[in-house]
Amino acid sequence: MLSLEILKNFVEGKLDASALEQHLYNNKDLEDLLSSGLDLPAYAKAEAVNLYYYLVNRNFENTEDLFNSQSIIADFLTSRGIEFHKADLFENKLAKEIKIQKKGLDCLKKKPKWLQEPDWPFDEGEPLLFVGQLDISPMRHDTSYVYVFYNKKKETYLTIEQSM
Repeated sequence: MLSLEILKNFVEGKLDASALEQHLYNNKDLEDLLSSGLDLPAYAKAEAVNLYYYLVNRNFENTEDLFNSQSIIADFLTSRGIEFHKADLFENKLAKEIKIQKKGLDCLKKKPKWLQEPDWPFDEGEPLLFVGQLDISPMRHDTSYVYVFYNKKKETYLTIEQSM
């Protein structure tokens, strides 16, 4: 598959995120293509020198990263004069997650007191159960909390750390 086809298929929802990630790591032509040519938006310039490095540093299990990756690749394709129909899968999923986060989610006892923006984890589109938070400030230089979540389906725990 040609490099531009790979990118177009991802933007159109015909290529899933894990397949794109494999192409990013294993396709030298794709790496070369993405390493030149696009003036990155401000949010991406802070993290990478070019589109290739921006994309390989994304977490393709995170909806916001998927949405941003799809958007920046769409901009790249547009700059090359390539026509495509952008799938709205990531945009819809992100909007759903934001709506759920603002509404509040399933908590064992109390709701989390976020130090930064809410960062409620999801697995396969389902929010995890908030178990509690720990103040770990004495271990850090700043005010810091660890938030503990439980995945009912996988019977595993996930932690998120925030500092301010």
